Amino acid sequence: MNNSKINIIGDIVSDFLERTLGLRFDICRCELCKKKMLDIVLDKFPPYLWEGSKEDSEYQKKFFSLTNQYIKNIMLEIYKAVDYVSNHPPHNLEDDREKSFNQLLEKIYQDRGVDFSQYHRNILKRRIALRMQVNGIDSYTDYLKLLINYPEEYDKLFEVLTINVSEFFRDLDNWAVINSLLKDLSEKARLEKRRLKVWSAGCAYGEEPYSIAILAKELNLAEVIEIIATDVDKSSLEVARRGEFDTYRIKNISKELLKKYFDSKGDGKYQLKDNIKIMVEFKYHNLIGDPYPKDMDIIFCRNVFIYFTKPLQEQILNRFYYSLRDEGYLVIGKSEVILTEAKLIFEEVSIENRLYRKKI
Repeated sequence: MNNSKINIIGDIVSDFLERTLGLRFDICRCELCKKKMLDIVLDKFPPYLWEGSKEDSEYQKKFFSLTNQYIKNIMLEIYKAVDYVSNHPPHNLEDDREKSFNQLLEKIYQDRGVDFSQYHRNILKRRIALRMQVNGIDSYTDYLKLLINYPEEYDKLFEVLTINVSEFFRDLDNWAVINSLLKDLSEKARLEKRRLKVWSAGCAYGEEPYSIAILAKELNLAEVIEIIATDVDKSSLEVARRGEFDTYRIKNISKELLKKYFDSKGDGKYQLKDNIKIMVEFKYHNLIGDPYPKDMDIIFCRNVFIYFTKPLQEQILNRFYYSLRDEGYLVIGKSEVILTEAKLIFEEVSIENRLYRKKI
């Protein structure tokens, strides 16, 4: 048996420090910086010495036991240490990573016309880090060079930057309220002899606007409703127009509606029928810079605001206000809230369902 003593707490901290740094391309991760981070964290915990081999089953049991006992405090101290060392590195930094990151965002804007400068910076860094890791790249400068030499990488990058995770009738309990809203607004539109106009902003692969179309079809509103669906990701719009979906994206659809509006293609894929597809008009649209459509009765913008800074959220909400008809409605995601300032122009109709009405 190996008689050397092992500090199990040290092993746990080392393991989770490596995991934490795995996608942190915005800071120096050299051995000197990692050692300083490790020393700072270990100084906060008493050692737990183990005499024997790491391969022993008893070592593994103790490792997991101590991990469960200390993990919250360990992760807290790791975050503190990473933050401290990144701001007080034990050596001179050769690369200004924040400047390189800004140059990368500027390159994306120049090449693709999408301004990510007002998105939440940490979210952007985590998303871009995923592509850097896949490509085995360790700096923003090198990733910028990759985009120059291999512009097809942009398609992969936009897939992670505009995470398109959705499903039909997402947040199922919301749709009873939306059902009633469509009924009421359609009657108003008929009386005014106009079409009911709905905008799904940030539509991803089309699950939300197609859900609205199915609901409208069930309410016999297909002839009076106009559904516009927009996104900043052109590849997502192409997928949306095809109308082909995996099983997990249609899990909220009843067997009756599935049979009525989808054809099974086998291998867990379903094709949306044309009578629903033709109800939705998909368009490229950048919420930050492009003109907004006018006279909307309802705007759906769910799980999009979480990516924006507060000043940009306020700007977009203000533009939604002018995009809506008087007393038009705004629906946002369940994890999102209307800013205090925006409550001057929007009133709560149902906070549980994140439904708001334009004030006049």
